[in-house]
Amino acid sequence: MLNVSLPPHIASRYRLKQLNIRRLAALAPLVFSALYLFGTGFLYSLLAGLAGSVILPLIVKKWRRNFLDLAEAVFTASVIALLMPAGVYWYYPLLAGVVISGARALLSEKDRLAPLNFMALTFALFVLATPEGLAPVYHWSTNSGGWAKGNFYFMTGWLPLALSLVLLLLLTGRLYKVRILVFSLLTAGIVLWLTGQMAGHPVTSVFSYAGLQALLFLSGILAIDNHYTPLTGWGQTLYGLLTGTVFALFAMKGLLYQGLVFSALTASLFTPFLDCLFTGGYRRSKT
Repeated sequence: MLNVSLPPHIASRYRLKQLNIRRLAALAPLVFSALYLFGTGFLYSLLAGLAGSVILPLIVKKWRRNFLDLAEAVFTASVIALLMPAGVYWYYPLLAGVVISGARALLSEKDRLAPLNFMALTFALFVLATPEGLAPVYHWSTNSGGWAKGNFYFMTGWLPLALSLVLLLLLTGRLYKVRILVFSLLTAGIVLWLTGQMAGHPVTSVFSYAGLQALLFLSGILAIDNHYTPLTGWGQTLYGLLTGTVFALFAMKGLLYQGLVFSALTASLFTPFLDCLFTGGYRRSKT
């Protein structure tokens, strides 16, 4: 059987299920903050994403065993809902859940394909299909602390995001893949600083509240997703450099949400190459 979805520190589907539960627990601060700040709007988006994530495995019998994991489905639905603009119609997260779960079931075990970040791919299509500009903007602050409200559900302030990042790192394998988070942040900052120095004026878009939260959300939720990132430390380092660079290029144009999505998608395309480069073989092997 081709074993293409388990990270190297996970030896069984049981341990993968444990990891999914931990990832879901790490998202709890962001999810509950979004529920508190946005109310039923976020709840409807969350439930629609969950319905879309489970409908195909429930219908197609042969997919139930491998692709009907409740913890994975709730985690996917949570990220889908958090990445949606505030006030989005319920059928957008529903369709996103269907597309992501279907793509994983149909394409994730094909040797000829890169281990695509299907969540990022879905949102890339969402960005391209949206005629008006999508830009994370903070509308107002709820208080002087770490809470704020923006036009995307994940924009709940730096405090919930920081808690989710800490939990994600602590719960998913003792700081596993922390290199990606660190190098994504550092690379984006360095590229933007150097660009500002060469142009004679600082690039400030990424250092705004919206820009910083978009970059942290990318690093913490998408860039270190275990399914789509390289196996080795050096591969993860280059992966982090790539995500940070691509995000910075978008941020220079003020396209923070687009940079969040397309940097994760672009980096996942290089995962097989980075695995081959540092392991001398292919990512996929028969077990």
